[in-house]
Amino acid sequence: KTALPIMAGAKIAGLLASARLEHIEAVGDFGLNLGMAFQIVDDILDVVGDRTRLGKQAGTDIREGNVTLVAIHALNDGSTIDVAALSRLIRKRRKQEKEVQRALGLLRDSNAVDKAGADAFAFGQIAKKSLDSIVDSPAKANMVRLVDFVLSREV
Repeated sequence: KTALPIMAGAKIAGLLASARLEHIEAVGDFGLNLGMAFQIVDDILDVVGDRTRLGKQAGTDIREGNVTLVAIHALNDGSTIDVAALSRLIRKRRKQEKEVQRALGLLRDSNAVDKAGADAFAFGQIAKKSLDSIVDSPAKANMVRLVDFVLSREV
C-alpha cells in the first residue's frame, strides 16, 4: 500500500526532469524498495511503538486484522510463541483491548520484529544500490539519506 505510490512518484519525477529511461527505471526501483522498507518499519512501529511518538495507539494492524510481515514472521516462528493463539487473535473480527495486547505480546515475544527489521534494512540497501547508475549529486545524496532516515525511525 506504500511502495507502489512511492515508486510511481519517483518515476513521475524522473519523467518531469526529462531523465533518461535508465534513470527513470532506477529511481522507480529506488521508490519501490524505499516504500517496502518504509511500510515494514511502519508495521514494526505498530507493534513496538510508543503512542506519544507514533501519534496513534500501537496495535492498529491487529485491531483491523491486517496480516503484516511482522505477523507473518511470528506465525512462521512456532518454537517460541503460541502460533495458534496469535492466528486466532489476528483473524478475530471484534477484539477486546486485552486481546489486542495479548497479540502484541506474542509478536514481541517472537523473533518477528528483528526479522522484519532485517528485511527493512535489506530493502533499504536495495533502494540505495538502485541509484548506482545515477551520477553523484546533492539530489542523489538526499535520496540515500532518506533511506537512512526511514530505517532509523524510532519507536
